[in-house]
Amino acid sequence: NSSGQLGVGDVAPHEGVQDVEVEDVVEIEAGGATTCASTSSGELRCWGGLRPDGMTGPASTPVAAIGLPAIRTLAGG
Repeated sequence: NSSGQLGVGDVAPHEGVQDVEVEDVVEIEAGGATTCASTSSGELRCWGGLRPDGMTGPASTPVAAIGLPAIRTLAGG
């Protein structure tokens, strides 16, 4: 969680399952330092090392992507 990839608002270590505040999630993809979720309305929210909003630095809570068309499916890599 050193990049905030758990999405719980900090970069501290956590054990067990953690709740992340994103509504209407239909799909989640997680990588080493970034996690993204798509919603039923086609919105993309990501947290961790790679931010989708044009800002720099990690996001320890979900951040909405800007400038993307509606998301239909996710693929991690």
